[in-house]
Amino acid sequence: MYKRFASDPFLSKYVVFFSGSMLVAVINYLYHPMMGRLLSPADFGEVQAFLSLVLQTGVIFGTFSIVAINITANVENEMERNALLHGLQRICLYIILFLSVLMVVFIKDLNHFFNLNSDYLLYILVVSLPFSLFYTFRNAFVQGKGNFAEVSIGQILGASSRLLVSAALVLLGFGVFGAVIGIVMSTVVALLYLMWLTNNNFPVWQKKMSDIEFSYKSIRPELTFGALVFASSMLVTLLYTSDVLIVKRFFSAEDAGLYSGISAIGKIIFFVIAPVSAILVSSIKIKQSFAENWQALKKALLITCIIGLTSLFTFYFFSALITKMMLGTAYASFAHHLPAVGLVMFLAGLMNVLILYFLALRRYFLILLSLGGVVGLAWVFYIGHETINIILRNLILGLLLIISILITVYVKDYLRYHSSLQ
Repeated sequence: MYKRFASDPFLSKYVVFFSGSMLVAVINYLYHPMMGRLLSPADFGEVQAFLSLVLQTGVIFGTFSIVAINITANVENEMERNALLHGLQRICLYIILFLSVLMVVFIKDLNHFFNLNSDYLLYILVVSLPFSLFYTFRNAFVQGKGNFAEVSIGQILGASSRLLVSAALVLLGFGVFGAVIGIVMSTVVALLYLMWLTNNNFPVWQKKMSDIEFSYKSIRPELTFGALVFASSMLVTLLYTSDVLIVKRFFSAEDAGLYSGISAIGKIIFFVIAPVSAILVSSIKIKQSFAENWQALKKALLITCIIGLTSLFTFYFFSALITKMMLGTAYASFAHHLPAVGLVMFLAGLMNVLILYFLALRRYFLILLSLGGVVGLAWVFYIGHETINIILRNLILGLLLIISILITVYVKDYLRYHSSLQ
């Protein structure tokens, strides 16, 4: 049994990446209880809103990351690979520069819409975007090479620096500003490690343009794939992060801060499941048979359900205890929301696994599904946001509908595959 487990590429890679990710998750989630205790609930809500906005802009980086991983894993010629990656990185830079200008121009409107009391948060977000860009491509290169141990080390360094820098600055009296500066510093530290690790095989700059040629025509197929990735990532990100921003928009700063603490605990489920999706992307291949891809998906779904349902059971029976242990008694009045938040995060993680399966196979129906999901989500929350329970109920129903559609598409593929064998 042990030899069979060790020889299974999916499971062995998952164990390495999962082990590193668990350590990262522990360090990352020390950040939330520490900030929850060092800051007032209202200030903690500001920090959580900043983190949610970081994740929203991260949809762009997540899109380019998956495309970059795909290029690194499949393009064998080093010069061609680096040309494609540098060209892709240049396009991403143009996009974030445009986004940064828009954010600065409309910064007052954005502050008002999200009820942000700290005017400088969006400026810090703009400054952090270039660091996130270069980190994304370094990390994607290492992950595309299958070096999950190195990926985990980078994440551990980033998570540790975020915890230490934020805690130190908050204790020195910098409050929300110190907490978010620590978040930015975590990206910088992880980036420096990855630059040191990858610079020989993937130089930061193209040193010899004559040796490395790039044309937009050569990368057009990857950009088309990028549109698919962007639409899918936007849907996933909104469904597991929008709760904090919606509550921040429609409720008081105190209530938004208390809820953001519960949401931070609930997200443990999503991030514990996340390594499954990361391994699945590199395990599903268009050239493989339906049966081979099914084996990888089956393992991913099994691991997802075991982890997710176990976590849900714990949240349901020990919500008050977990909340008090992680955030303190100040958040206890909102502990009853934890089981529902946990269910949202489990369903979001399950949906993410299914979406990444079809994403790896470049199934373009995901674009329509994602756009429909985002529009439907916006409409549902526009007409129903009176209580936090209503917001969570809408998220759960939306996730169940999307998962049902994905399963239906898979069943059709399954029946088509077996009918072709007969």
